[in-house]
Amino acid sequence: MVFPQLPDLLNAHLHPMDPIVINYTIRVDKPYNMSDLAYDIEVESDDPISSTMASIVNGNMNTVKEIGLIDDKIVGIIQNINTFKLKRDFMLAFIKSPIDFIEQWVASQSRDLEVKRGRNQ
Repeated sequence: MVFPQLPDLLNAHLHPMDPIVINYTIRVDKPYNMSDLAYDIEVESDDPISSTMASIVNGNMNTVKEIGLIDDKIVGIIQNINTFKLKRDFMLAFIKSPIDFIEQWVASQSRDLEVKRGRNQ
């Protein structure tokens, strides 16, 4: 699992709870309403903060995706560096002692060929 995928995997499991429904009859007669009791009635409305929070969350998701793309580029660059290092080491070994290098390289290639043919010695 890659770290930038973590929010996507978690969001699938984060859902709001179902609302609790209470069946209640509101009485509007004056003797009943003139008591000392008070009731809270929840009314759904658009929350002004929710749009701000949504933009922050979406901004973070975009940032996470950008970080993932940059991480992929870094991995590609590191692979290129390793490839170039192997080529450089190959050439340096050839420059230091060409005859010994070619003899070792031919011996290595012949061993590889024997392994491919199934004649492991």
